[in-house]
Amino acid sequence: MTSGDGDGSGAAVSSAAGQVPSVPTTHRRWWLQAVGVSALLAAPIVAVTYPPLTDLPQQVAQMHLLERTLAGDERFRVQWWHPNKLAYLPIALGWLLGGGLWAAKVVATTIVVAWTVALHALAAARGRSLTLAALAATLVWNHAMYWGFLTFQLGFPLFVAWVILLDDAVERPGRRRLLARIVVASGLYFAHVLWLGAAIGLAVVEGVLRRVDRTEWLERSAALAGPLLGIAVWYPSLTDGGFVSQTVFGRSVLERLEPAALVETLYGGLRGALEPLAAAVLLLVVGGSVGRWWRRDRAVTPLGPACRFDGGLVAAAALLASAAFFLPDVAQATICFASRWLPPAAALLLLAVPTLAWSDRRPIWFASAARVAALGAVALFAMTTTVTWRDGAREELAGFNTALAGIPAGSRVLGLDFERTSPRLRGKPYLHLDAWSQVLHGSELSRSFAEAASSLVVYRRLPVAHPWTPNLDWFPERLRRSDLVSFDYVLWQQAGGPPAQVEADPALEIVEPRDRWTLLRVVAPAVDDSERGQ
Repeated sequence: MTSGDGDGSGAAVSSAAGQVPSVPTTHRRWWLQAVGVSALLAAPIVAVTYPPLTDLPQQVAQMHLLERTLAGDERFRVQWWHPNKLAYLPIALGWLLGGGLWAAKVVATTIVVAWTVALHALAAARGRSLTLAALAATLVWNHAMYWGFLTFQLGFPLFVAWVILLDDAVERPGRRRLLARIVVASGLYFAHVLWLGAAIGLAVVEGVLRRVDRTEWLERSAALAGPLLGIAVWYPSLTDGGFVSQTVFGRSVLERLEPAALVETLYGGLRGALEPLAAAVLLLVVGGSVGRWWRRDRAVTPLGPACRFDGGLVAAAALLASAAFFLPDVAQATICFASRWLPPAAALLLLAVPTLAWSDRRPIWFASAARVAALGAVALFAMTTTVTWRDGAREELAGFNTALAGIPAGSRVLGLDFERTSPRLRGKPYLHLDAWSQVLHGSELSRSFAEAASSLVVYRRLPVAHPWTPNLDWFPERLRRSDLVSFDYVLWQQAGGPPAQVEADPALEIVEPRDRWTLLRVVAPAVDDSERGQ
């Protein structure tokens, strides 16, 4: 592979002199930029106590259930070798270092760093633009991350490693390369089986396009054989556990291509102008790069690898983008089944296009200025996200810490989120916030991820039937007074506090002062079927 830093920062001489642009020298310290960008993008995680990633509290609560299971609680079992478990490694590390709040920050930071380092390593390995790698790293803060799909998010850096290992320019002896591919394929299995499917698809598509020989086909098949066998053994238990649903296609391809839909799919975490502006910057960079390549001086043959398309990355980006536009919205009880693929596809596409900075007619400082501008954009993105998170924590979590502290250890807790949405954050950022009571106080919850067959710790018998109304976390208005008998406390979220009829209900007692988050104690629940309502 031709080396290069991908930013056209090497000396270039004019074609008028009868020469072609020289090849940029290898950027030997790409990791310094990766560290800086990682620090910027991880700033929001450090700035708040509870990162607003929807499934994160439930994922961390799995550590409490793991401890109980290892201590002899026979209601649960541990699925050590099932796929989709990789995120529990950094969660467990944080749990051991400092408890549940540390676990949340460690796993979120790990994902941000892994994405950033993987994209920079890919750019360095294939001679692509480090400037565009910095911009691509902002895509880690996409809607899948905000929903808390932690294991899926950790799969992308491993997929990047798979892309690198498929390149024949990776000069390793046959056995070492095969071992590396087996390790990465196994990592994809434990990260998320969807990423393993993507790796298989890329191995086939890229192999056909490049017409690889039989030995290479055998090596790729050998690397994937173990994970495929694991899926064959695992999948029946998933369906037996009730982890199935109707397949919902939802939006058409044209609807997914609408500008607003593209912005929400590329990022989709924050409301406001930041994400549309970020998406516009990425679009302008890709469009400008392709435009400059199309209008290039045909008399000059650019030698730098960043001055042309990277066919392997284009194929990988096209494969993931096809999944984003043509797969169903929901399948196998998995939401965002299609949309979660677009941010990784966009990140790969940014590195695949010819760099905008290259030109034999631009001054040598242009590449440096472009990189400074890109890093400034990343800093602005990170700063705005940090401020938004802190403002949200201050206003939208008012009373939460006090309410949480008032829950005695081992209590049965019902979480009711009547707000559902946030004026600053998309999705349902506070859907599982009651799970922090299990993380910090060992509470029993109205919904636990132990009920999901894909979790690390699950109930021995799945699916689980409860005496209370199902899906109260999604539909709190369905609460009936007969449901209260199953709980000791209710963690109630509603702007202005619970309504007057709730405060007047003799079955409930306000433990903490009225606030957006209020803790109610169940004192004498009446057993009837009248709806609570609002």
